[in-house]
Amino acid sequence: MKFAQCMRSNGVGNFPDPGPSGQFTIDAIANGSGIDTNSPAFQQAFTACKTLEPAGFTGTTRSAQQQDAALKFAQCVRANGVPDFPDPTANGPLIDTNRIPSAKTPGGKSALHSAMQKCSSFSAAAGVTGGR
Repeated sequence: MKFAQCMRSNGVGNFPDPGPSGQFTIDAIANGSGIDTNSPAFQQAFTACKTLEPAGFTGTTRSAQQQDAALKFAQCVRANGVPDFPDPTANGPLIDTNRIPSAKTPGGKSALHSAMQKCSSFSAAAGVTGGR
């Protein structure tokens, strides 16, 4: 909660509180909150609040095997109707809707969700656990 409060007080006014479990990740923030995790305001707030960052928020760098699966996931999503789905970086979120222009179009989130379901075996191999 202190991390969320810090992010809000440092310029990310719509930063959400953690869910009922008390945990949240950068993946959850990048996907569904409307917050651009690559924006200068987010980066500045994140730097200011780094000491309050909850365990597991940014995840960990994917292993070479997990990154290979992440790249296969991206290829699969593109092949299943989301041609602008970007390749994930080894230490970034697997899915960042801020980097997928088609996700902001009518029906774009539905197409993305459908493709993600079809490609879920790759996301699991990329080290993604849980789901939204």
